[in-house]
Parts: sequence; structure tokens; C-alpha cells
Amino acid sequence: MINNKPIHKPANNKAIAEMLKNSKPLSVNELANRFEISDPTRAPIEPPAIITP
Repeated sequence: MINNKPIHKPANNKAIAEMLKNSKPLSVNELANRFEISDPTRAPIEPPAIITP
């Protein structure tokens, strides 16, 4: 029996590395604002898959 489901390729690590290299470091408050967290010490339960700069 042939499985016709599409193969999900992992994300392009080189592209992710470039994005991380080009992004400026974020402070705790900036991260909190990005994830819309009221308490900066609390980590998001499920961070978004794609983070746009």
C-alpha cells in the first residue's frame, strides 16, 4: 500500500540561521510584548511557529 500523503520537510535551517543572525537581540520586555505576555517571567505555553522581525 502506497502512502500518498505529502512529505513535510523540516524548516530551512540556513534561512532560520540568517534570520536570527540579522535580527537584533530582544530585551525581556520586547519579548513579552511580542508574545503578548503580561508577566515577563512567564514563558509562552506555545510560541508562534514563525516569528517575523
